[in-house]
Amino acid sequence: MNNGNWKSDPEEDLRKLIAKHKAMDSEDSKSKDRVKNTWINLKSVFYASLTLIAVIASLALLPLAIILVAGFVLFVFYKLMFTDSNNVN
Repeated sequence: MNNGNWKSDPEEDLRKLIAKHKAMDSEDSKSKDRVKNTWINLKSVFYASLTLIAVIASLALLPLAIILVAGFVLFVFYKLMFTDSNNVN
């Protein structure tokens, strides 16, 4: 309180300054929370899309893997069954 003195009360000034900084910190924390929530949402969207791409790619490559494995098995079977093992150079 000033009480009519020409000097201001340092305690009152300090209270006002603290209240001002608390208000500023509150606004900063709200904006930081909003940025943090946005970042978490972006990461979630990124990982969800990455998972979707991986699932689609694995389903697309599954027939190719089956063809390659079956071809290798048939090749080995053909070599074992139809080559002459007595023919030595």
